Amino acid sequence: MEIEINKPKSECEFVNLYAIISEAINAVDKGFPDYFLEPNIMDDAEFEEIMEMFMDYYESERDMVIETIGETNEKWVIAITPST
Repeated sequence: MEIEINKPKSECEFVNLYAIISEAINAVDKGFPDYFLEPNIMDDAEFEEIMEMFMDYYESERDMVIETIGETNEKWVIAITPST
């Protein structure tokens, strides 16, 4: 699964980056737990911190890998794949 996530452009988007990422993942991964959709889990967190948390989850709970596979000035591209 590949997911494109627009980089934040406003203060509100920066503050809500976790919610933006978790909602994008939830849209393509039907097995994504609802508890990740709770508000304010990681307000003001950087992209790398958020991805690290999701990497730990996918590796330990789903035997999958989530990683950044591309980046432009406008967006990040992440992929969720089975572990090898």
